[in-house]
Amino acid sequence: MTSADRKDGKTAMRHRSDQSSIHISIDSTDIAPDATNGRAHSVWRERLIAGLIGGTVVVCWLVLYDALTTGNPWLTAEHVGSIFARQVFGAERAPNLAISLIFFCVVHYAVWIANASFVIGVVHRGEKQPSILTSAVILSMLLYVPFIGLVTMLVELGAGSGAYTRFIVGALIGGVTVVAQAYRSNPGLVRYELAHLDDDED
Repeated sequence: MTSADRKDGKTAMRHRSDQSSIHISIDSTDIAPDATNGRAHSVWRERLIAGLIGGTVVVCWLVLYDALTTGNPWLTAEHVGSIFARQVFGAERAPNLAISLIFFCVVHYAVWIANASFVIGVVHRGEKQPSILTSAVILSMLLYVPFIGLVTMLVELGAGSGAYTRFIVGALIGGVTVVAQAYRSNPGLVRYELAHLDDDED
C-alpha cells in the first residue's frame, strides 16, 4: 500500500466520523423538543386529573350532604347552576334541572382544574425554588377571604344557612384531595422541597 493510499484511507475514515457526529447531533436536537413537549403534556395531564378528582370529591360531598339534610341530592348543584344559567339566558327565565347541572359542572370543574393547576405548578416550581411553598400557602389562605364572601353571597341568594358548612367543608376536602394527588404523583419531589425549605430560606 502506497503512502497516497494510506492518506486517502485516513481521509475517508475522518469523513465518515464527521458524518456520524453530525447525524448524532441532529438526532439529539430532534429528540430534545419531543422530550420537552412530552414532559409539558404530562404536567398538564397531571393538573387535569388532579382537578377532576378534587372536583368530583367535592360533588360527592355536596350530593351526600344535601341528600341527608334536605332529601334533594341536587339542591346545591341546581341552585348554583341556575345562578350562572340566568346570567346567560336572562333573569326572567328559570332554567330546568338539566341546564342548571350543566352550568354547575362547567363552572365547578373549571375552578377545580384551575386550583389543581396552581398546586401542581407550585410543586414543580419548588424543584428550583423550595421557598415558593411558603408563599403558596400564604396565598392560598388569602384566597379563602373572597371565597367566604362568595359563600355569603350565595346564602343571601337563597342557598340557606347550611351553605357555609357545605361550601367551606367541601373546599377543605377538595383542597386536601388535590394536595394528596400532587404528592401521589410527585412523592420524591415534594419530600425534596420540604427537606430543603429551611436551607433555601437561610
